[in-house]
Amino acid sequence: MEFRYIIAFLIILLFSCKNEGTKPAENEKVSVREGLYVNQTLLDSMDGNAVWYDIPRLCEQLILKAGDTIIFDNIWEQLDGTYRLSGDTVYPDQKPYGAAFPIVIGNNGQLNCLDTLHFKPMKQVVFVPSDKNFIEQLNDKLVAGKYQIVTDTGQKAIELKNDGNVEGWSWTKYELCISGDCADMSDAVRNVILFSNEDKMDFFTIRIEKSNGKRRLILKQLIEKSPDIKGEMKEARDSVILILDH
Repeated sequence: MEFRYIIAFLIILLFSCKNEGTKPAENEKVSVREGLYVNQTLLDSMDGNAVWYDIPRLCEQLILKAGDTIIFDNIWEQLDGTYRLSGDTVYPDQKPYGAAFPIVIGNNGQLNCLDTLHFKPMKQVVFVPSDKNFIEQLNDKLVAGKYQIVTDTGQKAIELKNDGNVEGWSWTKYELCISGDCADMSDAVRNVILFSNEDKMDFFTIRIEKSNGKRRLILKQLIEKSPDIKGEMKEARDSVILILDH
């Protein structure tokens, strides 16, 4: 009898130790990574067929700083606040844009923000840790690259860099207009890009197409007697065509 009791005791002890090894600690604390988080949900929805400024969004990126600081960054302004961490959820103390946005810490450190302002019912918006900001990633996705400009007199090589710089052209900077007044210069619903240098700036509508497996950017300058009045500028007839040079 005693031998059987000993065997039973050893079996119970063995399974108890095995289960203890796989059981998570009861008081294990969830941590959140400091740094930049890019709105991956928004980035995925922005392509050549979408009207960029018309896509609902909470913000383009979130920034978490040491301590309890959270920044909602929508490119043209930043809203600073504080947050508290409870379990696996970040709760901003303030209500940016007048709504609460609980943020659940997900797999691989991503932040799953529950947008209750722009979506009814609420929608989960995914922010992912990133070394590149939102605009750099958007430029990479849509327009950055080496191009040939097609003109009546031939072709000219230029490059649009993901940081907004231009090489080889009369323009030295560019900006995809995804929000604010920059996006609302055209008299119709179109995507707009701004080119500038030290002396001036010009707005163009931009259409992104694929031709023979290559990306083409079709630009039409926006012109108006009063360029400072948003929503009043019209497309010129002539186009500038940029063909991605692979």
